[in-house]
Amino acid sequence: MLTRLFVTVAVFALVACSPAHKAKVASAESAAASAVMSAITPPEENPTHFLGGVDLDQSITLVGTEPFWNILFGDSRMVFSSPDSHVGETTTQPFILTKAGAEWHGKDMDIYLTAGRCSDGMSDRGYPLKAVVHIGASVLKGCAGQTAAIRPASNP
Repeated sequence: MLTRLFVTVAVFALVACSPAHKAKVASAESAAASAVMSAITPPEENPTHFLGGVDLDQSITLVGTEPFWNILFGDSRMVFSSPDSHVGETTTQPFILTKAGAEWHGKDMDIYLTAGRCSDGMSDRGYPLKAVVHIGASVLKGCAGQTAAIRPASNP
């Protein structure tokens, strides 16, 4: 009887230590962990892209001085304005998040945003993003932020 018990325990020990059994246990643990994470993490129904607290899927305003310029980016439009120019184009391209920040590439313009406090140098207003805009050979530097936070509400 004792021998039979010893053989049974030895067989169970060998099965429990086998690589196939360990793989089955690891697979079951992985599936259970995945199910738990799915249950506690809500699905992204409308994924958004944030940089420096700015929702890049909403309207963004970029501003610069020396020379004065601004860009309104949102509602499927990109409009560049300066004392010498006013150019707009329809765009469905969103900003692309990168390791350095975010970027957007149009026909004749490239925009690069990085997170960090920025001052336009002309006012006391602070912005959450730094902006660099390439238009042909010209490079414009400025600041950016959510349009709703930059523009004052209109008076009734």
